Amino acid sequence: MDAHEIHPTRFALRYSPPTIVLEFTTSGEKLYHYRMRLKNLTPSTDADAVCRKLVKKHPRYLDNSKVKTEQLRRLVGMLIAAQRTGGATSAGASEGPGAASANASAGVDLARMDDLQRVDENVLAAAKAEMGVEFDKNFVGPGHPDFVYDKAVDFGEPESDNEWDDE
Repeated sequence: MDAHEIHPTRFALRYSPPTIVLEFTTSGEKLYHYRMRLKNLTPSTDADAVCRKLVKKHPRYLDNSKVKTEQLRRLVGMLIAAQRTGGATSAGASEGPGAASANASAGVDLARMDDLQRVDENVLAAAKAEMGVEFDKNFVGPGHPDFVYDKAVDFGEPESDNEWDDE
């Protein structure tokens, strides 16, 4: 094992100026941060091209055996998305090099999500936040004119046969 071999632990994003920070340790277990500034990033920037350029410029830190290309693409995509919205999509972004997570992005399309069980934690958090907004719009609680305490509703006879509730 090379004494200078790095072991990535996690990433962080800085939105202004757009920067990817790699936290890593060496064989000596000392913790380091390596900053990679993304210059001239615009909303129309191609994330794949930026990833290729980053890997070429920083091979020691972003080698395919250390960092997954897809993860790097997601991080760059988050920085590009922040350029579109004019800022960070959340207070901070941090993820481990082997994790499949990306920070919550503004405007998660819940209609297009087939299975929230199979998305990463940050997309799930964004979806929950969007569902929370819809819930708050429709919430009828004490103080609301339509609020009824201990409301009982008769739904009538079942439309299909349900053997499990015949008791």
